[in-house]
Amino acid sequence: MGRNNADFESQILIHRGLTVPPEQVNTDSLGESWTLDPEIAKTFAGESGSVVTGKVSVKDTVPSEWQTRKEAWTKDPTHFDPEDDYSGDDPEKEVTVHPEAKVTVTSIKKVKK
Repeated sequence: MGRNNADFESQILIHRGLTVPPEQVNTDSLGESWTLDPEIAKTFAGESGSVVTGKVSVKDTVPSEWQTRKEAWTKDPTHFDPEDDYSGDDPEKEVTVHPEAKVTVTSIKKVKK
């Protein structure tokens, strides 16, 4: 599915689970793999980690590996990977942020047990 110009001007809310407590989160180096779902981010944070929430411009995101594989399979079924389930949405609701992009952090919360 293509994006129109209005999409590129939009910002999206993204979440990332980290296994360190909030006071140890380095906001200058947050990584590229994020999710649209805060509950999924919690699973990556573990029992004592943090969930970072931020905003990023859509133009600073790239298709996730899952999206790329699904699109390739949709265009050419010979690209089918039996390990993947292409029938639904990305199970991690992944957003890949360009390494040079600036994520504006809006919150860092400790995961509650």
